[in-house]
Amino acid sequence: MSALRSLLRPQTAEESIGAVAEYIRRERGSFIDLRAQSGRLTRDEFATAAGLVYPRGRRVEFCFPAEVFRDGVCAGLSAKLVVHHLRDADLLHQQMGGKTTVTRDFPEPLGRARVISVREEILRAE
Repeated sequence: MSALRSLLRPQTAEESIGAVAEYIRRERGSFIDLRAQSGRLTRDEFATAAGLVYPRGRRVEFCFPAEVFRDGVCAGLSAKLVVHHLRDADLLHQQMGGKTTVTRDFPEPLGRARVISVREEILRAE
């Protein structure tokens, strides 16, 4: 019952942003870092990755397949509300038109894929 209750209770922006930042800090060592990877990336590796570090010039973004974001990053919080809070805090990359997933180019054979992309500033937002 408590698991159901935690799914139903309201969550604050601070809880949402804090949960994402904490997940990144805790799991970052197991992220696929595309700055260092010169090889291939398969669909299975992508789908099961804790996250991906994606280069953007001199900065990075943290990318997550939608299922990983929902089931791992949000871990019991409403993923839709977490995305809303990230967007409101300008910590989420968005497509034109406001879509909350973005298309990124990954090494073959994966190629292009849609991800939830969080700005690295989240680690300084708390």
